[in-house]
Amino acid sequence: DGTIRDIAVGLNNEIYIAGSFTASGSVSTRRVGVWENGSWTGFGDGLSKTARSISVADNGNLIVGGEFSMAGSVEANRVAVWDGSGWSALGDGVNGTVHAVETVGNDVFVGGEFIKSGAITSNRIAKWNGNWSALGTGVRIDYTITAGGQLTLTYLTSVGVGGTFKFLFRNNIGEESFISGNFLSHFE
Repeated sequence: DGTIRDIAVGLNNEIYIAGSFTASGSVSTRRVGVWENGSWTGFGDGLSKTARSISVADNGNLIVGGEFSMAGSVEANRVAVWDGSGWSALGDGVNGTVHAVETVGNDVFVGGEFIKSGAITSNRIAKWNGNWSALGTGVRIDYTITAGGQLTLTYLTSVGVGGTFKFLFRNNIGEESFISGNFLSHFE
């Protein structure tokens, strides 16, 4: 009954969806659901607002980012984890919409319209590994990682950001540079 914003495939080939919907078929899914064994299932009470990105972690946990402030009955500022039985927040979350989520090992990478992740200045891209941390100096000026851009892990050692950028500011081994145009950039 709404828009699907992102799809992820689980460890057992189940299909996860995130978006602005409240039901999948006749099942209440409140912005996040899974198609498994021929039927839809929701995740507890779902999310309070739109989910924009979804990722399945190596341990099977589901990481969701978007516009929401609540995941079930848990305060979760725009990013949350479903561990198979309930929702939890990633610390204090972020202070703006999350458009992209990726996981590798114990690391969760998020990108979007935020300046802070928890108390850390992270400029639209951040990493969670039990605590929030910035990736270099982040993405600055007039660019937001949106549905037109992607957050992608490359070679499991770098984070790539692709899309149309007005400016990207990065610190690369002590050198700062501005770049514009359509491209893929990475943070190590």
